[in-house]
Amino acid sequence: MKTTVCDICGGMVVDGKQKYHHSKRCAVYTQEGVDHLRCRECGYRTSILSQHIKLHGMDERMYLDKYPGSILVLRSIVEKQSVSKTGKFKKIEDRSDAVTCKKCGQCYLQRFAAAHLSECVASHSEKYIEGQDYVKCPECGKAMTRLGEHLKKVHSWDEDRIAIEVGRGLKLIAGKIVVKRAESVDFEAAQEKREQTHLERHGFANPFSNPAIQEKIVETNQRRYGSDHPMQTEEVFIRQQDSAQHGLSALEIFFDDHTCDNVVYVGYGGRFIRTKTGVHKYGKIGKDLNPDFIILSDNVLESALSASKERRKLDNLKHRSRYVIELLGDYYHSEQVIGVKPEDHEREIIEAYKSAGIECLVLWEKDVMGRWESIRSMVEAWISKAMSDMNERPIFSRAIKSKVDRRKGDLVCPCGSGKVFKSRGRMEKWMVSPLNYWRVGMEEGRDYVVCLECGLRVAKVTEHIRKSHGMTKEAYLEKYPGSQMVKKA
Repeated sequence: MKTTVCDICGGMVVDGKQKYHHSKRCAVYTQEGVDHLRCRECGYRTSILSQHIKLHGMDERMYLDKYPGSILVLRSIVEKQSVSKTGKFKKIEDRSDAVTCKKCGQCYLQRFAAAHLSECVASHSEKYIEGQDYVKCPECGKAMTRLGEHLKKVHSWDEDRIAIEVGRGLKLIAGKIVVKRAESVDFEAAQEKREQTHLERHGFANPFSNPAIQEKIVETNQRRYGSDHPMQTEEVFIRQQDSAQHGLSALEIFFDDHTCDNVVYVGYGGRFIRTKTGVHKYGKIGKDLNPDFIILSDNVLESALSASKERRKLDNLKHRSRYVIELLGDYYHSEQVIGVKPEDHEREIIEAYKSAGIECLVLWEKDVMGRWESIRSMVEAWISKAMSDMNERPIFSRAIKSKVDRRKGDLVCPCGSGKVFKSRGRMEKWMVSPLNYWRVGMEEGRDYVVCLECGLRVAKVTEHIRKSHGMTKEAYLEKYPGSQMVKKA
């Protein structure tokens, strides 16, 4: 490409369009400091020097130290930027849509109210009352004022599931929103407007008097509760009130009180299991089952109980189990509600969990509440067997993971560690690594400790036995009294 020297700035310019545009730009560079700035290093002319001086390996501070009194940006550009930013980059507290939080005093924009509420509740929980100031999502634990749309869009809940959970005590709207709405609404005017709207849309001032709507309500009640008017049925009404008051049903509370800690309650939605075969429930067949209780090993029990107490979702990888317990209410799992015979329904649940590799114990309300002492020994034996299996073979433990070397090396390290390497370079690098406790001169107790369960040399036994053997420190010391747990050096 042919280049020429610019007559104005002295720079090299490629002939053609670039030369034409360059000459037009340089034509306005007439007065230095007003129309352009000149680089003291190379003489390049521009309106902003801040980016150009980086080509010389300098920042603004270095350039000003070398050339005191220099200007990096034209005054006209600074004034233009300040004018364009007026009203655009105001401080949050100066914005017209800014709101000051009464709990923490921080300012936030109205459109970020939901995000601020969740953060403020997490950092200032003592200033908030759950149910009154906010409601907590049962799936993700996020705090907000309204849950309905969040559960539908984010967690894919359908109307039936929301209605059932509301019956069990779930609040969808914070109490202060309900009170504020009641105080601000003119009920007489609202009622007139509501009736006018219903007349235009449905032809009835009260849509519930429409026979078509009544048929739809009856159909929904039959699907959910097995009754045309469930709240008029004394049994259903008592169950709904009991569930709304306690969160757990009387059956679940009784069973939880009469079993050990390893039986963890997750019936609030804390653990869902995807099965290959489905189960009939409320006129549908579901393959995502939420058991009432699961059996967990000792090494994850503390975190699982904490999550269950706070109604949080358990970890899908950490809190897995091969044993679950389902408690079936005599009414809600009867043939008139579920649509299948009780014995078929019980077999269907067991086969569904079996398809996912899980053993399920099904207990009916009449047996647990009516003759607990007769079935107690059977239940405790089943739980004891499940606990023993989960403690010996924890699902997430590294001890059951494959130990196959994916590198398929054939060089055995001569240090005695038994490690296999693919290349000699990797092997030599490992031999001098500080993690290699088989090096010459290493002393047991001072430089490393030996796991008496598998013979591995480690710096700290506690973490190794928990991850690889599913053992606690107390269980290890009980099995190997006086063992050293940490190296001295």
